[in-house]
Amino acid sequence: MGLSQGQAAAAAGATAQLHVDLAQSLRSLGRGDEATRHFERAVALQPQHAHWRLLALLHRGLMLEEQGRTQEAMALFEQATVSFPDAADAWAVLGVVQSHLAEPDAAQRSLARALQLMPGRIEVMERFARTLVDTKSYEEAALVYEQMLRLEPGRPLLASWLLHVKYLMGDWLNIHKLQAQVLASLQGGGHAAEPFGLQ
Repeated sequence: MGLSQGQAAAAAGATAQLHVDLAQSLRSLGRGDEATRHFERAVALQPQHAHWRLLALLHRGLMLEEQGRTQEAMALFEQATVSFPDAADAWAVLGVVQSHLAEPDAAQRSLARALQLMPGRIEVMERFARTLVDTKSYEEAALVYEQMLRLEPGRPLLASWLLHVKYLMGDWLNIHKLQAQVLASLQGGGHAAEPFGLQ
């Protein structure tokens, strides 16, 4: 006796999920080519599953980026933002590649969109703040770093980045407290400052 249509769909869904799980595990182990095959298999089993199509597309882009094929990767990430305009991950990876290509204005727009869709993502906020510094938007960068410090006060280097930005903008208000925080972390053996961040 064969499977009903509903049972067949459920079995295909479960199998596709296994392929996705395996793909993500392989990717984390640095076995990207094998991961690609499993992402593609999951999409073939359930092409209507938008999130898996997005994961497969982003994975292919990341593989290209890792191979130094940055322009091709950016084209895939741009395609992802068109196909999945509400996917924060698509906008975030596009912004990262744009910042690698020294396109800080475009990177800012993409990263800002990612943060609109998923506020509070520290790693995206961090990249966004750096693009603001690249365009000498120091006040905005300082605001982002301050927000990050409120969210994760113990995150390495955050205080020193904020201190550096405050030096660049000539903002001496409460600077001693921030300097003391960075120095205390350094004295405690923490990785709290980049070279030339403490001047």
